[in-house]
Amino acid sequence: MAVFQVKKYKLIKDESGNKIQVNKTKEEWNRETKNGSMTWYFSTRYKISDKTKQYKSKLFALKREAEEQERLFLSDSTSYIKEHSKRAKISEKENNFLKSERLDDLFKEFLGYYSQYVKESTLYCTRTKFKKHLTEYISELSITELTFNKTKEIHEKIDEKELSIATKNTIHSVLVEFFEYLKKKGLIEQNYAKSYGSFQEQKELPQKEKSIRFQTLEEFELFLSVVDDEFWKIFFKFGFWHGCRKGEQRALYIEDIDFEKELVSFNKTFTRDKNGHEVIGTIKNGKSGKIYLYEECIEDLKKLVKQTKLLEGYSEKWFLFGGPFKISKNMIDRKLEYYYKKVKEKYPDRNITVLTYHEFARHSHATYLYTIGKDNPNIVQLIAERLRDTSETIKKIYVHNTEVTGNKEIKELLKKKGGNVT
Repeated sequence: MAVFQVKKYKLIKDESGNKIQVNKTKEEWNRETKNGSMTWYFSTRYKISDKTKQYKSKLFALKREAEEQERLFLSDSTSYIKEHSKRAKISEKENNFLKSERLDDLFKEFLGYYSQYVKESTLYCTRTKFKKHLTEYISELSITELTFNKTKEIHEKIDEKELSIATKNTIHSVLVEFFEYLKKKGLIEQNYAKSYGSFQEQKELPQKEKSIRFQTLEEFELFLSVVDDEFWKIFFKFGFWHGCRKGEQRALYIEDIDFEKELVSFNKTFTRDKNGHEVIGTIKNGKSGKIYLYEECIEDLKKLVKQTKLLEGYSEKWFLFGGPFKISKNMIDRKLEYYYKKVKEKYPDRNITVLTYHEFARHSHATYLYTIGKDNPNIVQLIAERLRDTSETIKKIYVHNTEVTGNKEIKELLKKKGGNVT
């Protein structure tokens, strides 16, 4: 048994730093032992979660009381601590508070923390995905209700939605980041989302290569034939012949065009801030670069810039397409849809597919380059450089379907334009 009586002395350090015994004052003794009526206690070691800890009890009046309490402690240390320890009672109060703490409130707290480490567009996407796909499942849950089984249930509900695997895994990544934050705060024992794993394609279904939609050169020229607005004709020609992403093309400044060297610099794009507002931000994947201008677009661009210079307040930091005003992405989509409608009416027998702008420009340009240059052993790398992407992405997305910094081989290939892409 490890039962002790309170000492009437205490240890202090002398001037040399050595510990020496000195008698406690009467006031100290009375305050510590309630005027000498409580002098016995027990102190013992116990194990919890494979860790050994020391426990010192409160004071008792009699030795046998201390011994009896020690026996109770040794029989069930966890219950004893919960009942008698002030610290344990505080933890219990904290636990009761957590039962009322809702995950939607904790998610708002997480966003404040997360905003320190990610781009505003990522923060906006995270908040949007939570609101659109997760709020209905977890916002009313308390932190104590969050378990692995509950996480599994949430995943199963998301899996029932008619969403792509990529979108489902974006939602999953939001959960992973959020749960990691909760874990760091000590609110959950493990990252349940990470433990459960990401969404996978159904293994019993045959894996089909995703068909990338694009237009042939002939289809593009048919489309262009119905574009009766000079500005939009230049805009669509530029997108097709340079493989632009919509946000990158919209964000081009006049100063990004070097007519002397025949180069265009892609170094920014439109993105979203934390409030969902459009702002100029860094380019996707951080891959900026200069590429050669397509020869047939140069005179068009010169004409466009010349017209813009006539406007009051002209600046080279105005948008290449739009001057002092940005073009909305919805406007591009509406114009694309409008001219597709016209080309289908003009050529009803051609069965022309209506594409998104990304397919119209980036997919079509990459596929066209691969078609005319597939005999070049370096064609994949050359396309990757022009599109400011990786060779792996080009192979995966474009090659099985049939960033330069000024690469002259691509420039020469484009000069050989002729015939139809089939």
